[in-house]
Amino acid sequence: MAEISAEERERLESEGDTAYGTSFPVRNCEDLENAIRSYGRAPEPERARLRRFIVRRKAELGCPDVKIPEDWHIVKGAT
Repeated sequence: MAEISAEERERLESEGDTAYGTSFPVRNCEDLENAIRSYGRAPEPERARLRRFIVRRKAELGCPDVKIPEDWHIVKGAT
């Protein structure tokens, strides 16, 4: 897991590069893989939002080697 300063997390949040608040910042493909692996640590009420965020960031970053669990693609509103 990358160490990201509070200031960097806030900047990423303002740019829409975090799942919610300053949680799960995704700057690159490595961060995306970390977010997928950390999914189970997200609060239950935030998990659907996190799945949608991860699917969206994968598309934005174009990370062809990052594998998203098959069942995540059925989340309503996910692309």
